[in-house]
Amino acid sequence: MIAAQPLAEMDLRGGLILLGFVLGFAVKAPLFPVHTWLPPAHVMAPGPVSAILAGVLLKMGTYGLVRIPFQMMRETFADYALPLAIVALASILWGAIVALGQTDLKRRIAYTSVNHMGYTVLGIAAAGALLNGAEGAREMALTGAVVEMVAHGLITGALFLIAGGFWARSGTYDMDAYAGWLKWLLD
Repeated sequence: MIAAQPLAEMDLRGGLILLGFVLGFAVKAPLFPVHTWLPPAHVMAPGPVSAILAGVLLKMGTYGLVRIPFQMMRETFADYALPLAIVALASILWGAIVALGQTDLKRRIAYTSVNHMGYTVLGIAAAGALLNGAEGAREMALTGAVVEMVAHGLITGALFLIAGGFWARSGTYDMDAYAGWLKWLLD
């Protein structure tokens, strides 16, 4: 934690500054509803580039949330932790539901990233809500968020590399092309 809180007790101004930080980091994270850049970016990028984007670059948004507003604006962050948790919950649900409807392999993995980053932000919001007297719970929430960031980076990066291998062998990301035994049994 930053000992000197430079933006403490700035009611409306502090809330607007927090909103600016959260909005900027939400685009990078990506959170619903400012996630729309992510699926096309993954679909257009080669597999290794998608792996780096998912494995490293998306974490800049969540890491930024922890390092800047969470550290510099503890009280304001605690005041707005519930709305941030609601946005995280929307990202979790939206990412999961939309991912189920995708037929493009890379687009599906991209929407699961929206879902996973929602879990990370939910952990950060929970830690932010625990301002006083619950250091153990706050530490656990932040640890969970960091573990989710690392797990998402490794797993999703690997999934994009595997998707790149599928494309190298077949030239398509269309999941119907990979129906396998089920397609053979249904024909």
